[in-house]
Amino acid sequence: MIFLFSFFVIGCKNNSGDNKVKIENKTNGRIICLFSYDYPNLNIGLLNQITLVSADAPKFTISPNEIKEVDTLGLCNKEVWDENIKHGMLIVFVIAPNKIPQKDQPDNSTRRYYFTHEQLMKNNGIITIE
Repeated sequence: MIFLFSFFVIGCKNNSGDNKVKIENKTNGRIICLFSYDYPNLNIGLLNQITLVSADAPKFTISPNEIKEVDTLGLCNKEVWDENIKHGMLIVFVIAPNKIPQKDQPDNSTRRYYFTHEQLMKNNGIITIE
């Protein structure tokens, strides 16, 4: 008898029990992903989290081909989104672990991605970084 096992990556769906956004790393290296809820402010949201990253880097560090939940609020839930996301736009900062910007330096090494709630829901709350 042959058993078939399937692995499905299930992301969040609005108003479901799993309301956390996940990051899928399809790059060749480890990345750090941080969310900023303060659009259009492109720096303060990241720099305020530098201490958090230093204290809890494994939570935000994603290895190649890994999918990790880094959403601490449950942003797939539209009510949570509306309460926390300014101007309806989530910013995702992607940083190489060895290139975390210092508070007194510009963050030129950081890639930024922008998402509305509708865009996240199209992919069931899974953000793919390539």
